[in-house]
Amino acid sequence: MRWTGKLAVVGLVALMTFPTAYTLQQDSVVTGHVTYAAMDGFDPCIAGIAGIVRLRVMWFNDQVLFERAADEGSWVYATEAGAPDPRDQMLVPTGEKYEFVDPNNVDWAVTEYTFTGVEAQVYPPNEHHDILQWGVWVVKTGPTVRDYAATGRSYNFVNLVDTCKFNAAGHALAHSHDGSGNWTSSEANDTTENQHLANDPDHAHESYQVNLYVGPEPQVLVPANKPVNP
Repeated sequence: MRWTGKLAVVGLVALMTFPTAYTLQQDSVVTGHVTYAAMDGFDPCIAGIAGIVRLRVMWFNDQVLFERAADEGSWVYATEAGAPDPRDQMLVPTGEKYEFVDPNNVDWAVTEYTFTGVEAQVYPPNEHHDILQWGVWVVKTGPTVRDYAATGRSYNFVNLVDTCKFNAAGHALAHSHDGSGNWTSSEANDTTENQHLANDPDHAHESYQVNLYVGPEPQVLVPANKPVNP
């Protein structure tokens, strides 16, 4: 049985170039000793999405009568825009899994899969639809937590996507930040940065559209004698 819920997405930011502040670092070396150098930078491929899955009961005129956060144990799927619905597919694990603890001490495990399907839309739109291999990133919802320190918002999932594995990698929007909260985009009416806390150092990156789905545990296709837990 499939169900869907409302997704309130906190943000999606894909940082595609290292910030200029980190491209050059000068340090000292001491003979007979090891010097520690921290070469920090933004990941050029991985982007994060945090949000909340809510379940609603609607009144006759579509007003919200009752609302609650989804229980732990639902699954949030993330694909690039244009991919088919991954909940209808047999997913093949790539072996990539991202396990991390967020700043509010909640553990998350994101599993990467692939599947083959017909392109739902193309750029620019036309009648040609390709059969492609798509990436999908799946995470299990967790407890509802309020992020007091950074956003003040509640969330019950954190997912990651690898934008370097998107099929439509050439259709991203280019952004640049000057480190003071100002930013520019390659598209005049771009609003994707409204969710981005722009107090970072001077840097540039790209943003992508993604589709989010809520559903049951993934249907996983694995080779014989090689069980994989989602």
